[in-house]
Amino acid sequence: MPEPGGSCVAVVATDARLAPPQLERLARRARLALVRAPSPTTEAVLCSLWAAVDTTGREGRVARGLPRQAVLALYRGRGR
Repeated sequence: MPEPGGSCVAVVATDARLAPPQLERLARRARLALVRAPSPTTEAVLCSLWAAVDTTGREGRVARGLPRQAVLALYRGRGR
């Protein structure tokens, strides 16, 4: 059985009065913003992923941080 996927949280704040369909559209745009993020935002996301440590959450679920040594080995294997 495959491991469940990870997650990323985007926080959107507004003082505009929005109807439910407008809120859904705003939420979809936030997701797209992560995909199309300019380089400073991309760097911030990557730095956060790199700094993440193993965390135990509700019902004993464990979210693992990146395996840094394995990532570095892959990176070096590509001539970087």
